[in-house]
Amino acid sequence: MSRHPKSRKKGHPILKILFVLIVIGMLSSLGEVLTSPRDNYAGNKSTKEDAQDTVSEEVPNASDASTSGRATEAIPLQLFMEVLDGNETLKCKAGETADPLELVQCSSDGQGDVEVKASVASIDLSRPHVEEVSYDVSATSEAGVVSKEQFVVAYQIVDDDCPTIDFGHKKISIEEGASFDPLRNINYVRDAVEGDAEYLISKPSGKTDYSWYTVDSQVDPDEPGIYKVYVHASDSSGNVKDREYQVTVNEKKVEPVKAAAPQGTDYVLNTNTYKFHYPWCSSVKKMKSKNRRDYYGTRDEVIQMGYDPCKNCDP
Repeated sequence: MSRHPKSRKKGHPILKILFVLIVIGMLSSLGEVLTSPRDNYAGNKSTKEDAQDTVSEEVPNASDASTSGRATEAIPLQLFMEVLDGNETLKCKAGETADPLELVQCSSDGQGDVEVKASVASIDLSRPHVEEVSYDVSATSEAGVVSKEQFVVAYQIVDDDCPTIDFGHKKISIEEGASFDPLRNINYVRDAVEGDAEYLISKPSGKTDYSWYTVDSQVDPDEPGIYKVYVHASDSSGNVKDREYQVTVNEKKVEPVKAAAPQGTDYVLNTNTYKFHYPWCSSVKKMKSKNRRDYYGTRDEVIQMGYDPCKNCDP
């Protein structure tokens, strides 16, 4: 008995169809992957140019985003301010002011342009006081991030200048017994901030809001000698100034008293008898005219001339 070759078992037709569809789908997907770059490059040049434009626009944005990220990630611009010369004390100057923006220097450590605004336009320097100034400082980074900071500076305006005392002379002389006023040799006592000081007989018991001065004179104009006059001045800030000048009282010169010159009298001389008379004497009426001589002078002068007084009128 002869044997027949073993026949193959036939597959199910539906499974075959599914297998074919799967293979076709895979080949189709692989073809799209392989052909897409060439199509985009060769078949559509404008698409590539558009893509390049998109990349070129996105690069700066990416850089900006990176820079912005650095500025906003808790790393703002560091703003600094320092008072020029490190001195917050300003000197009093009568009638003058200071520009607060010229007293400080601000920076962002080179990270951005700085803008500074002050709370006041000027600082009054004409009186001692404390003035607080607020500075608003801002800076903008290259990425456009704005940083702001406020600084407050308390300026102490002080008056540390003493009043000025000006004398007419450092040394003066008067004569014994002459009147003396110690204020006459003082030209002025003046404070640079508060103006002319007020004269007081004695020092005030407490602090004042004005300048003042006192004078202590030890001069005795009736006693010859050398004396001092002391002037003490102070302003409301407690700045004081002391000066002095010298007074010499010279001994009074006593000039000898000159005897008063004797006054003359009218006489009538008799050149014949050498007698002299008062003009009203009765003997004058009897005298001849050629013997009469009128004379004005003293009695002693007439006697020295050799004449004797009349015994009737007794000149």
